Amino acid sequence: MRKEILNSALGICAIAPLLAGCGAPTAGGTVEVPMSCPTAGQVLTTDSTGQFQCVSLPAGVVTIPKCDPNFQALTTDGMTLSCTSRNNETTQSQQAIMNLEDVESKIINYGTTVTMLGMGGMGAKALFQGVTTGMYNGSMSANGMTGLASATALCGAQFGTGAHMCTVYEMYDSVAYAGQISADKFNPTQAMAQAWVYMMSWKNPGTTATPTTTPVAAEANAGLADNCGSYTDDGTHSTNFYGTQVSWSKVNTGFNGLQFNSGPAALCSSLAPISCCK
Repeated sequence: MRKEILNSALGICAIAPLLAGCGAPTAGGTVEVPMSCPTAGQVLTTDSTGQFQCVSLPAGVVTIPKCDPNFQALTTDGMTLSCTSRNNETTQSQQAIMNLEDVESKIINYGTTVTMLGMGGMGAKALFQGVTTGMYNGSMSANGMTGLASATALCGAQFGTGAHMCTVYEMYDSVAYAGQISADKFNPTQAMAQAWVYMMSWKNPGTTATPTTTPVAAEANAGLADNCGSYTDDGTHSTNFYGTQVSWSKVNTGFNGLQFNSGPAALCSSLAPISCCK
């Protein structure tokens, strides 16, 4: 810290040499800074006139006072520790130093923020944790709930608070960052069988439906076609609802790839585990 403060003070003198307190010592001449103290147990400090001197540290346990890092230095008279003025800056010089250090601190903080943004905000991404041991159809029920909230409860029971059914985009993120975060979940040789995943409809359902409590046919543009009616349909409510299931398995190239299956490959009446992200 003292090195940083010294650099700041020198910077002030460099950009504003006419500020009081900068330049040569008020008494004239130069000040020689000893490289080290000749006696073990001594530290470099200054006397009341500002001249450097070596003094012995106080014996035993002492209380270290909290000095103003901008304008004070920790010193000792050989018996106690105290704070002493480090320079003879004017009020304007002191404020300039404080402003410069504030700017330096903000630059560091901004740099940290930019670094995190460059990482894609990975800390905020929910990533694949695994699939539930239980198998479910397109109407998921748990804790007296049916639908997406029940899927959250089922994932949370197995993978902890914050776990929920993965979206197709979270599955993409999990594979895209596999080399940094999820290498144990996705690799060239480890396959994952189909599991339910949330996908907002990529096709409109038709008008043929067998509604029970709600007019499903009237929801043609509600984005329900590829998520089993927000995972409330076990296949008996609509002939046009399907779910979406994700798998990590071989494609025609012979390599494992991320696959999303819907339509007849993900009937709401079929049983599959739930993919869980957190």
